[in-house]
Amino acid sequence: MGVVLVLFVVVAGWLVYRYLSQGRLDLLRSDFTESSQSPEDTLKRRLAEGRIDEKEYTRIRRTLRS
Repeated sequence: MGVVLVLFVVVAGWLVYRYLSQGRLDLLRSDFTESSQSPEDTLKRRLAEGRIDEKEYTRIRRTLRS
């Protein structure tokens, strides 16, 4: 009985930590849900983050649309 209680407290603490640190409870989140963006959405995000410049953005967008 004591082991079950300790296990419950540890799991509950972990859940509270995850909820508070990320602002949501995303235990069932997978990589599939994160990749639901279209390639153009990803490209726009990369441009906005400054990871690529306007010239590279235009070149890749042209490639995606062809």
